[in-house]
Amino acid sequence: MVDSTMRDDLPEELKKALATWCERRINEGRTVDEMLDQLRLYSDAATLQVSIPHPFGSELYALVFVHHRLALEGLDRWEQDERNLIDEDDEDENESAQLRIDEHYDELEGASHNLALVGLVTRLHHWIAGFAAKIGKEKARETGLVKNLRFLNEKLGDCPVSISFFEGIVAVRDSIIHADSQAQWVYNETKRSIPAEYAGAGSERVHLVADHLHEAADNSIRLIKWYEDQMKLRETNRD
Repeated sequence: MVDSTMRDDLPEELKKALATWCERRINEGRTVDEMLDQLRLYSDAATLQVSIPHPFGSELYALVFVHHRLALEGLDRWEQDERNLIDEDDEDENESAQLRIDEHYDELEGASHNLALVGLVTRLHHWIAGFAAKIGKEKARETGLVKNLRFLNEKLGDCPVSISFFEGIVAVRDSIIHADSQAQWVYNETKRSIPAEYAGAGSERVHLVADHLHEAADNSIRLIKWYEDQMKLRETNRD
């Protein structure tokens, strides 16, 4: 278990949750500095005296990543059940069955990652459109994520995450929804493609892994918190 000191007035459930979270990150090989950076990212409290999840981070967790985790857990149970049914005495059937399970697992795991990315981009667009509308963007809800980001940058300054990153995950989202997860496709006579890092080696299709989702979530939360701070500063300066 993690040896950590926490405020006495924190609820026991929160203490246990934080200890479990820290232990899992240590098992993943994370350093203390990396864990503190992630806690600060997901918390409104700069000193971590009170750990209050940011509403956008909580929304991603509840609406996207809980479902993603449950889907993967169900997939792991399915895999184990299928392997338990294999007749190990029949070598030919054993090998073909193992390959079939591997292929089906990879396909379903990829689908779970894809749906999580679509959900993440959808929630990000919702929040960014709200910010853009609040500072005067007309028809912000009908405007794409990237255009709204450019509008916000014009009004609030350059955000800490490059817009090109979000252009990339929007392209992946569009491929998943509109182009059957192809790496390249044509839309309205315009050739479109996803960034190379989101396609498997030698693959012509979207190939997301867990790290892609974590990076997209972290960058999105950082973006939302930065825009919020800039909007508060803008309102303060007006007063």
